[in-house]
Amino acid sequence: MNYKEAIKPPSEKWGKEVFLSQGNITEFPDIIEYKGNYVVAHQDGDIINVMLIDKLGRKIREAQFISSDR
Repeated sequence: MNYKEAIKPPSEKWGKEVFLSQGNITEFPDIIEYKGNYVVAHQDGDIINVMLIDKLGRKIREAQFISSDR
């Protein structure tokens, strides 16, 4: 994996400084392109936050899930 490619923002207009969420984030968030938008997911303790983001960094939808060890 090329680190310089991995740290680039998802689009030309969406800078790295777009604030999406906060929490006790210990790992890098996952960003996946989906139908012209992006799905962003990160873990905050036992809670998994998932957001659908447009190419300008605006939240379209947001959901939270509680992880379980079952």
